[in-house]
Amino acid sequence: MALFKRNIWLIYYILLGCTVLLLGGASVTQWQDMEDTYRLRQTNLIDQWYGNLNSLMLQQETIMDVLGQRVAAMDDPLKMTRQLDRLESMNPELFSGFGLTWPSGEIAAISSGLKEALVLNLTQLNAARDSFLYSMTQDKMVLGRPYAPTSAGVVLPFRKAIRDNDGKLIAIMSGSFWLDTFRKTFTCDPGLPECADIKIIRSRDRYPLVDSSKSSSSDYYNYAMNESEYQRLLAALNWDAEQGYKPYAGKPYSYLRRDRNDNSLMGIAIYDERYEYWLVLEVEESRFLAEVRRNVLIYMSAFIVFNICLFLLFRMIHSTEEKRRQELLYQANHDTLTGLPNRNNLQQIYDRWREPPNHSLALQFIDMNNFKGVNDSFGHECGDRVLKEIARRIRKSLNEDDLVFRLGGDEFVVISPFVNEKTTLENGRHLIAEVTDTYSVDGRHFMLGASMGIARFPEDGRNLDQLLRSADISMYEAKRQRMPVCFFEDRMQDTYLRNIAIEHLLRTAVINNEIYMMYQPQVDSTGKFIGVECLVRWENETMGGRVPPDQFIPVAEQAGLMPELGTFILQRSLQEMAAIQNETALEFSVSVNISVRQFLHEGFLSSLLQEINRSGMKHVLIVLEITESIFIEDMQQIVELITAIHEKGIRISMDDFGTGYSSLSLLHKLPVDELKIDRSFVEQILDDINAQQMVQSIIAIGRNRSITLLAEGVESEEQAQMLRDYGCDSFQGYYFARPLLIDELRDYLQDKVLS
Repeated sequence: MALFKRNIWLIYYILLGCTVLLLGGASVTQWQDMEDTYRLRQTNLIDQWYGNLNSLMLQQETIMDVLGQRVAAMDDPLKMTRQLDRLESMNPELFSGFGLTWPSGEIAAISSGLKEALVLNLTQLNAARDSFLYSMTQDKMVLGRPYAPTSAGVVLPFRKAIRDNDGKLIAIMSGSFWLDTFRKTFTCDPGLPECADIKIIRSRDRYPLVDSSKSSSSDYYNYAMNESEYQRLLAALNWDAEQGYKPYAGKPYSYLRRDRNDNSLMGIAIYDERYEYWLVLEVEESRFLAEVRRNVLIYMSAFIVFNICLFLLFRMIHSTEEKRRQELLYQANHDTLTGLPNRNNLQQIYDRWREPPNHSLALQFIDMNNFKGVNDSFGHECGDRVLKEIARRIRKSLNEDDLVFRLGGDEFVVISPFVNEKTTLENGRHLIAEVTDTYSVDGRHFMLGASMGIARFPEDGRNLDQLLRSADISMYEAKRQRMPVCFFEDRMQDTYLRNIAIEHLLRTAVINNEIYMMYQPQVDSTGKFIGVECLVRWENETMGGRVPPDQFIPVAEQAGLMPELGTFILQRSLQEMAAIQNETALEFSVSVNISVRQFLHEGFLSSLLQEINRSGMKHVLIVLEITESIFIEDMQQIVELITAIHEKGIRISMDDFGTGYSSLSLLHKLPVDELKIDRSFVEQILDDINAQQMVQSIIAIGRNRSITLLAEGVESEEQAQMLRDYGCDSFQGYYFARPLLIDELRDYLQDKVLS
């Protein structure tokens, strides 16, 4: 079946072969059926004619025997004539006349129809002598040769010897049929096949007595049948001299023979043993074949029409299947959503592109940041529309020789000829700028981040898998460094392998109790303890001990582990801080970092409230720290969610404020309670005028909007003092306290606060 599906024409050729065989079989069957029909019709006709002839001859023989005895006994010739006339008048159209002849051949009496006959002695007439003399030796009626006794026409004579009771020959009674009338009894038969030839041939001397194809005026009747042709007839009848005529007496026998002109004849013959003649019905085989051809032509026409229709049907099926095959091939090699070539197509095109003149090429791996949040928040229909728009923007940004592919999800690949690193980098940045511009779907406006990793052939990989891996590694490096574009470097390979190991081990880290929390105290401008920031830590023996958060958190984000890990962080932090607060009777703020994936996870708000209520902590003591990267997703949805959280009494802190492009604009839309000055500014605040100006600007913004300001990463008294001078409210850093384990935090509070 699979073979037939692969080659529809095989089915057609099989069906064509079957129809050819069917046509051949039908033609042979038609031939045989028509031949059988011909033979049966010939047999029926010749049986019928033989029966009629035999009855006619026996009837005439009886009449002539009785009438001959009567006429021969008469002395008056006039009475004889009247008696013969009465017999002639019984059927004047058939009977040409009757006569009585003495054994000497002299005519004793004749009917009126033969009065014009000039011959007075039959022995003197060549055409009559043979049958006259032969009849004298027989006790049966004898058929004579056709001849013309008068000008009225040709007759077929028959004679019967009249004997007395002692068997002595008295006279010869003669009669005759009009030959043309006798012929018409055959030729006018409606059952006679077209162009059939009926013959009566006298067996003892081969003379034709009747031939439906020869008129009475023909010289044909004056000559015996050609000996060779007669022998061909006997040969066709399988004549056996030893058996003689007996096998053919009264039994039709079919044959096929050739005449003197080499024409093939289909015939049937029956022999009348009493009257010694062959009754033969023949038709030229060409006539039969012509009729067969006419019928076969009907089959042939039906065959041709059927096969034309069959061919057109299969061509239509083939066209449909070919179109479908091309569609399936297109679908197999193209992404159904965006219409872009897919991974299968990438492999095929890559094999061509790696050959000269495109021997050096760049493979650019593009990944959209946090795209899953779009699907989770707005549904896959919205996500699909965004993907289509991303594909449109990428195509729009490409050069003429570039090709773009969608590998799946939110991953795209661009292949382009590699000119130089600068040009490729500029093109990559331009493309990233296009796909990270604002998206508008159903009235919602949001931005998506994107990262691009670039690998070069043949430097970074000799085959497609190697190139894709190199580009993928450099793409993750771009994400890690928050860069739009990053070229692959050999050193990244180690980072890539380490990240794979991190992802693998991180999946079981919570179960294996490898994840734990540390808490870094936060103080106000006077140094008073006001709260803690919850910091997650991971220790794994395989990874060599403690794994820094900036290494495993991005991996968890990319691997989709943050919702689970974030839930654990929230539960453990609230659980431990609630216990501390209950033990110490202190109320202080608890800041928890919320990742993008966790924040956008379906049901986040309800889960958050559930955990807070379970811990028993006051909502106002909870601070959720968010970064600007969270707003790369749908701005409207994020704003609505943050507003809903804030309305529950939970405070919002903007982490790493000032490091993004839209920090100020975000403050106009968000209910922010706290701004955290990023450690990168704090580190340079003593020496860098730009850092100082940035910090002053951030503090001014916070003051104007009545937002609390917290500087993180404070490492020295000088930094702390400058920040106090600028008006900063709160501080966090090693200068005040390092991150502490839960028991260490108890000791810290006991020493620094409770005492």
